[in-house]
Amino acid sequence: MRLDKPEVDKRETEVGEHRGQETKTERQLHIFVNRQKFDKNQNVKSHMTVDEIAQLVGLTAETAVVRRSNDERNDHGSPLSGTVEVEDCEQFLVVRKAVKGGHGHEEKKLEPLHIFVNRQRFDESQGVKPHMTVDEIARLVGLTAETAVVRRSNDAVDDHSPPLSGTLEVEDCDQFLVVRKAVKGGHGNGSRIEAELALLRGSGQVVEYVPGPPGVVIYKALPVTGQRSPLASTDVMVPVSPGFPAAMLDRAALPADSPLLGRVRGAVQEEIVVGGRRWKLVSYHPHNGGGAEPWNPQVHGFHSYIREVLSWLGDLQ
Repeated sequence: MRLDKPEVDKRETEVGEHRGQETKTERQLHIFVNRQKFDKNQNVKSHMTVDEIAQLVGLTAETAVVRRSNDERNDHGSPLSGTVEVEDCEQFLVVRKAVKGGHGHEEKKLEPLHIFVNRQRFDESQGVKPHMTVDEIARLVGLTAETAVVRRSNDAVDDHSPPLSGTLEVEDCDQFLVVRKAVKGGHGNGSRIEAELALLRGSGQVVEYVPGPPGVVIYKALPVTGQRSPLASTDVMVPVSPGFPAAMLDRAALPADSPLLGRVRGAVQEEIVVGGRRWKLVSYHPHNGGGAEPWNPQVHGFHSYIREVLSWLGDLQ
């Protein structure tokens, strides 16, 4: 006599399989908070309180506002409260709340915790938090704890303080100096250049590196802010100096047919061709008497030279 398997067993099997799928999904679940990735190892789960999300970056629901964000730099989403459903790869922005100023009669906005690494400002939206590892600090400027030495600095150029290690307590406006363990000169230091350009790409700047010799970097669609400019934006090419990074970056080039030639400061010089595109070099020397600080290979690079180029485009004749 044949006995059919009870229907309830089938349902239990289906429920078990469903639970197994849920468990698998939850194991894979990860989110981004202030551009940092968190997963189950940091207690990410399918339903989280706002306080749990805030605590991932060292804050709490009492001290911070938590919002969903598609862009991490957009802080216009509605503040969240209570328990929220969390989906895979979801992004959240956590910023400190406004606090009462002085005598409590008016509110004063508390800026996000920020620090300076190699004279560049970084805040909570870029991963700064009250406690950071040396590796996390080094990665802010495209390096790691294995490839760089991290020190505290009062002026961001002092390299005589003891090297740091492990996890550090970070205070607002702390300054750090991150330098490579070995700085090598020579043509086409591609790994260093790519690391510097990665910082720019991370902030949304489109940039291209064309190896040489002579190598060049092309900043794409930079805004032209000078008065009566005939263009809203332009590409700018900067050659890799022989001996970079020990040798300073110098000069800049505009497309050969650019109406900005003769309007930007500096004499128009020779023409060069890169990838079939013609460029005119201009004698612009920001780090050699042109208004910028003296070149420091431990601090400066293509990630900082863009500031000088933007200033150049904002000072038309």
